[in-house]
Amino acid sequence: MTSFSQLKAQKQKRISAVVHSSPSFSSSPKTLSPEPPVNSLPADGESLPATFKSLEIFNPFIDRWALGKSSTSESSHLKPLDFKTPTLLPDLPRAPSPPSSPISSGSRRSRSPSCSPPLGYLDVVETAPGPSKSRETNDLVHVNTVLEMDKEGVEVKIMNGRRGLFAKRRFAQGSVVLTRPPFVSVLSTPQLPERCSYCLLSPLELSISRRSLDPSPLERCEVCETVAYCSSSCATKDRSLHDYECRALRMSKQVADAASVPPEHIRALARLAWSFHTERSGTSDKHSRINAMKVLEDHLKTTFQGDKELEKQIEEHRAQCLRISKAVMMFIAMGLPNFDPQNPSLDLTSIFNKSTGSILQVISSFMINTFSASSPSLDLVGAALNPAMAMSNHSCSPNAVVVFPEGADSMRIVAIKAIEAGEEVLTHYVDLALPYAQRQAELRRTYHFECKCPTCDNRTKDGDKPVLDPRSILIHRECKSVPPGGAKLDLFQTNWRHISNLVREGQAMLDEDDRQGLDTSVTPLLTEELIPGLSGIIPHSSWPLLPLLRIAARTTVKLTPQDVEKAVGYYETYCQGARQVYPADHPVLAVVAAEAAKTLALTVAWDISRNSLTRCVEAFSTAAKACGIAFGPGGGIVGAEMLWEANRHHQEYARRFEDA
Repeated sequence: MTSFSQLKAQKQKRISAVVHSSPSFSSSPKTLSPEPPVNSLPADGESLPATFKSLEIFNPFIDRWALGKSSTSESSHLKPLDFKTPTLLPDLPRAPSPPSSPISSGSRRSRSPSCSPPLGYLDVVETAPGPSKSRETNDLVHVNTVLEMDKEGVEVKIMNGRRGLFAKRRFAQGSVVLTRPPFVSVLSTPQLPERCSYCLLSPLELSISRRSLDPSPLERCEVCETVAYCSSSCATKDRSLHDYECRALRMSKQVADAASVPPEHIRALARLAWSFHTERSGTSDKHSRINAMKVLEDHLKTTFQGDKELEKQIEEHRAQCLRISKAVMMFIAMGLPNFDPQNPSLDLTSIFNKSTGSILQVISSFMINTFSASSPSLDLVGAALNPAMAMSNHSCSPNAVVVFPEGADSMRIVAIKAIEAGEEVLTHYVDLALPYAQRQAELRRTYHFECKCPTCDNRTKDGDKPVLDPRSILIHRECKSVPPGGAKLDLFQTNWRHISNLVREGQAMLDEDDRQGLDTSVTPLLTEELIPGLSGIIPHSSWPLLPLLRIAARTTVKLTPQDVEKAVGYYETYCQGARQVYPADHPVLAVVAAEAAKTLALTVAWDISRNSLTRCVEAFSTAAKACGIAFGPGGGIVGAEMLWEANRHHQEYARRFEDA
């Protein structure tokens, strides 16, 4: 059996042959000035000029747009931003704590560095004493006013040195805690031809939301030929920003000599800047977007005393902001009406000044506080940002989730557990199925804090008994199970190299699925080697076996009733493991229930008996109920589809058997 690494190498060889037979995008007749070293650029976020006199500094970035990247292949350059998790929640770090203070437990995305959060838009760098009580009160009043929380059921408060989102009233399980439209949302570059650039929905999702079985094709912008919309309504709502974007996309193609577009984080930041420009150019002096962005933490001056690793990550974060800033400024300028490629003087002082903060502050706030935008079925499709939604802190035992159940023009925080008045609203920033070490590494790398939530803090001890993490445990060789309290393994009889190879192969497959998705070509490797091999070593709740089960269910070729039952079996096994690592009524469980129900419904093509239809009705009804809690009332588009399918199969059952 060919390993996944060999399959990937063969595929890469074919891709490489195609790329090398095509004209190189990186070649250019122009003489490009070398990119100045990062150390020569300002790092404080204040002194980076908002005006540039030459395009040469941006040319390397424009060339890289053609490759769909934000960096060159050199390791010293910026890697693309990672919008990886279903809810890449925002970050609001804290100001440094005294040296003796422990790392904060699960504060907001970065919002919980090893210190307490800054209050309002303050560059707090002192370690002690903290802000006075009156200053805290004034800052919280300002934050809640700017974020328009006065009419909401939640508010921003400080509790135990942390700023977070707290309930002002009780929220029942499945109720919507907060709903806001995004300040800015963009599709990932591969999704641009497939989805509406305003609501981020696909034609199929739109047809389900409209209770129609006839998906309408998207209408592409005839000017830039890049962005598409599902309706004239979405096109009209997006016009104020797309006018800038359309101009910039056309200009970037000319300058870069390529048909590609900049990566999503460049486009999102440019749209945010153009919204500032539009807001300032209008008749209102409210400047709500500008003021709301300023209450977010930017980490440019945050320090972590005594933690060299976090200090290093903050320095890398600042350097990344600097590298992004040059490409962002170029794309922003290209969208402005007065941009002249023949005389490229880039004056952005009308956008970035004291009222908005420097471009580095805006970029850093965006990077720390941006959500992954997901489809109604939790597929990652882009990025979205709203400062009010970014106020929730992280916990690996969350009581709420951030979802986009009806498209990215509406973001929701939904309670997956009952939340009492005065209780903190906690969401999660990383995949909860990840083992402890991987969760902590991702939180420290991306959000600059170590999580101390109950799930993380109590994983090693429960009184005198060890607590096993279902995400990373082994099955005992003798009893073939994981007994309560754990069991010792005979280290001399355990083939650790074999285990390591299987885990490494499984992780490589997951990484490839994240990048571009996997197809049926991997099914034999999954079902004949990886899953059987891992299932004898680790339980179904452990990583990477758990996500591999879902991939196996999705990629199994369903040509016979036996194939369908096999795929349904993988879904059921996945759910058994997932219930041990995800909170009850988490959206992932609801979506997998929906996928399993739709797979089971394929059996009706061969077997339209009472039993078959009854199973389908029960599966769709169960999935609809789960969606109604995970996504809020109505269950979003997935819940609506499940309810419609349950009714359709019930009507078929009544027509065939009840009327007989």
